[in-house]
Amino acid sequence: MTTLLPVLGAVIIGILLINLIYTLYIIKNGIETDAALIKIPGGMRFIGVLQYTVEGKVYETRLDGVIFGRKEGDIVKIYYLANNPKSIAMKGSFLAYKVIGVVPFLIIIILAYFGIL
Repeated sequence: MTTLLPVLGAVIIGILLINLIYTLYIIKNGIETDAALIKIPGGMRFIGVLQYTVEGKVYETRLDGVIFGRKEGDIVKIYYLANNPKSIAMKGSFLAYKVIGVVPFLIIIILAYFGIL
């Protein structure tokens, strides 16, 4: 089991980093627009449903990490890809949330490597 922890941690870090890179890609290459936070499902504190319009079409997309300190009805800046408007990203707390998510798994890998776990 101990040898499995570093592998599991590395896989999770890999997934989080791929997601982070894709988020940064959307922010760098995307088109900025305003989105309304229309729903916080079940009162969850990390998930919000955003509504925004692209070329006259209304989209509703779930985005994790968007609602820190926000409430339904708030307007936030998002970025979407022109060829896929459902792919969105947001600067700020959402990005920090993804970066911070890597830290616990990195600690697990280090501790397991040194035989502490």
